[in-house]
Amino acid sequence: MNRPNSVILGLAYILGLLSTGLVDFSPQLNRWQEVVIRIVIISLITLLTTIFIRRFWWQSPPRKIWLMGGLIAIFAVVYLEIRTPYPTANDISHLLKNNVVNSIKITGSIISEIRLNRRENLQFWLEVKEFSLKNLPTEKSTGKLYVTLPNLAENQVYPRQEITIKGLLYRPRRANNPNAFDFANYLARQGAFAGLKGEIIIDKKSPNWGVWQIRQRIVEAQIQRLGQEKGTLLSSITLGRQAVNLPAKITDLFIKTGLAHILAASGFHVAILLGFVLTITRNLSPKQQFIIALTILIIYGTLTGLQPSVLRAILMGIGALIGLLYNRKVNSLGSLLLAATILLLWQPLWIWDLGFQLSFLAT
Repeated sequence: MNRPNSVILGLAYILGLLSTGLVDFSPQLNRWQEVVIRIVIISLITLLTTIFIRRFWWQSPPRKIWLMGGLIAIFAVVYLEIRTPYPTANDISHLLKNNVVNSIKITGSIISEIRLNRRENLQFWLEVKEFSLKNLPTEKSTGKLYVTLPNLAENQVYPRQEITIKGLLYRPRRANNPNAFDFANYLARQGAFAGLKGEIIIDKKSPNWGVWQIRQRIVEAQIQRLGQEKGTLLSSITLGRQAVNLPAKITDLFIKTGLAHILAASGFHVAILLGFVLTITRNLSPKQQFIIALTILIIYGTLTGLQPSVLRAILMGIGALIGLLYNRKVNSLGSLLLAATILLLWQPLWIWDLGFQLSFLAT
């Protein structure tokens, strides 16, 4: 398939995903009725494009390409709906008949990095296994919770650790106006429909081994040599602030001076790393360079927490390495579109992630 045709099909998938947020239909319609309406609209646009495109673009790709593009856009709409999370019948959020549930004990596994929010409290995602209320027996449950916890020594937790927390289960707030941050919608995109304001950890098991331990060792080594503030800052610059707990006051200073991008792991970091690896391996064969550079990119991406901006840069870096291996020139815009398509096939909900959007627009 030639390049223009590939571009049309890739853009069709991305535009199909974007079409799901362009128009809000009546709240009386259920989600699959909205999907059907969007499919009809895309079908009409595809039909009109197929009929009239030659009048405006006489060198246009064949009609079958436009029809394939329409089918891919329809697939994108259905696929996004399938991948959009909704609470299951046993989801913990169903306990919230009112807005809050006090003194609930929830047991689950931590499935994310441990972060500090702006109030310097611990913040993480918890995969729920069971819960208990007051003196009632423990019940099995499912779901994902956004958890905050006081940053105390006794509350030190780690990824993949199973813990039991006592706290307040609450329903996240909706936006008060169209321009306000919609906390409930943000959690829903992450597959969570309730939050837990933790008070104390009642029980916790020993943490399992994970990549977080390597990252922690790196951060601790830099803090030991440079001090708490400078060491944490350097770790944030090298690994990204999504993987390192940088105090909010330092982050705010970088934002005010327009340098916040330095604290985000991105293509800049990957380009420097890739350039360094290719320089020190320049005397090796292209195949050896490819294997070493690919291994380094995968390790770095894992250490940063597989953020969308890093994954985008890594995929484009792999494209450059393939070009080097076969001695062929790589089309930058084409590799950018291919990276976007691959990432959105893996996680279509990233289409509405601001970090994902800015990463591609900036590139």
